[in-house]
Amino acid sequence: MRNGNAAGVATRRALCAAAADFFVNYNLMTARQAVEKIRAATADFMPGMVISGGQTGADRAGLDAAVAAGIPVGGFMPKGALAEDGRVPSKYNLTELASAGYAARTLHNIECSDATIILHLGEISGGTLLTATQCARLKKPLLCVDIRKNPSALRQLRRFLSNRRPAVLNIAGPRESKSPGIHEKSLALLTRLFSKTP
Repeated sequence: MRNGNAAGVATRRALCAAAADFFVNYNLMTARQAVEKIRAATADFMPGMVISGGQTGADRAGLDAAVAAGIPVGGFMPKGALAEDGRVPSKYNLTELASAGYAARTLHNIECSDATIILHLGEISGGTLLTATQCARLKKPLLCVDIRKNPSALRQLRRFLSNRRPAVLNIAGPRESKSPGIHEKSLALLTRLFSKTP
């Protein structure tokens, strides 16, 4: 009888040990899966397409950085391909609208994108302010970044893309004549963003 009890105890202990091993291994496995999911969700996200209105300054910088990174570009521009330096270059593949007004192209780019980034130097006004106002009205995700001596700008942009994960990203901001140097500063920042450079 004692032998039977001993055998039963040994069997229960073996089963408990096996169960413990199972749950340890299972928990490790699920923990690893959870970590991988977190890593995938927080990894640097790249949009499938970058659009803008093609104006000089921040608009053009967004398109230039995307082209350099191999990201498809597009967007909407006013009738006549208007920009302050003449015509928007055809290499950007922008669609010409029936209206010659800048407001129409601003609205189209917001509506056809999943999120908008505004890069600026100081206070925003004019068409840039209109972009921010329309994003709010349409409840579209928006990130405004003042890139003057802003060491956290790149981190802000990466966090925004990781959280929002836009398939189509609209990039906007002031034209070059209103914010001299905005194209160069925006291009440097966006080049780092799209190339995943630290």
